[in-house]
Amino acid sequence: MHRAPLRVAVAGLGAIGWPVVSRLDEGIPGLVLAAVSASDLARAVERVAALRAPMPVVPVADLAAHADIVVECAPK
Repeated sequence: MHRAPLRVAVAGLGAIGWPVVSRLDEGIPGLVLAAVSASDLARAVERVAALRAPMPVVPVADLAAHADIVVECAPK
């Protein structure tokens, strides 16, 4: 039986979030980057434009609608 990849969303694109996003973009078997969020959405759109796979940049409250799991990497 083939399982669909787990859709992962990441909240925060800083010192922790950006490496997580970058690694997901490179490819991890069974996972796919589904969406990201950051405090500055316009800057986040610019940052993710360099990635291989396009994904939505959405307000943090909307991440769960795009993913099976949300990884929180935002500062406190």
